[in-house]
Amino acid sequence: MEHESGYIGVGNLRMHYLKTGKGRRLLLGFPGYGHSAHSLLDVAHHLTEEYTCLLVDLPHHGQSNWPPDNPFTKHMLGAITGQLLREHGTDKVSLLGYSMGGRVCLNIIELMPQNVDKVTLIASDGLTPNGYYIFFNRTIIGAALFRNMLSSPGRYMKIVEWLKARKSITDWQYKFVQYYTGDEANRKKLGLIWPAMRKLIPDLSKVKTNIRKYNIHINLVMGKFDKVIPAELGHRFARNLAQVTVITLNKGHRVITPETAKGIAQTLI
Repeated sequence: MEHESGYIGVGNLRMHYLKTGKGRRLLLGFPGYGHSAHSLLDVAHHLTEEYTCLLVDLPHHGQSNWPPDNPFTKHMLGAITGQLLREHGTDKVSLLGYSMGGRVCLNIIELMPQNVDKVTLIASDGLTPNGYYIFFNRTIIGAALFRNMLSSPGRYMKIVEWLKARKSITDWQYKFVQYYTGDEANRKKLGLIWPAMRKLIPDLSKVKTNIRKYNIHINLVMGKFDKVIPAELGHRFARNLAQVTVITLNKGHRVITPETAKGIAQTLI
């Protein structure tokens, strides 16, 4: 698929994006954890007549080089979104976000709802507060434990097994810890990405208020068999929000496939 690379400044840092399409409307797309902007091209392929699509590499992803211990803040997110709106001569932007990228979109709805047009969130993170993530990334004790767990994972697995036995964590959460602490490359990636994204936790009360006030139409595309972001979280988020539609596909967390891409794209047209 034809596309070009671009960069946008974030203070003295730069974020990379892929640009495709020449439509009159602007779309910002944010991929999930461990995925680059290329992962959204299958969906963007079906939007190029309607939209100019900018698919953004988040910190420590794709070609967005990001220094360690430098969080991506709400102020930064608002600044780059505003700059891209000005550069493209519009005051409206549609949003596409997968998993962690969905959490980024929720922050934009919180920050600048007057500029948001259509929104499609796919297996979106951020639909409900994640107590473990907040503890490990937003508290002093939790951050220290997180660093120790990544540097010496073996000593913490007994605690994780104890929590699993008491059903304090789910089977998926247990497997998540095993996967990301059992491999050095995965530990390094987690140790960079989680802290970098720790400031982007949406205020869900403000998000829902803005959805109602500005009548922002949102499609939540969820995987019926998703263990990472269960479909029930989408239904819970949509409760009492007439503007939110939940679409459940027979998929796990990897909802975007060549077969589903066109249908997902149609929710933005």
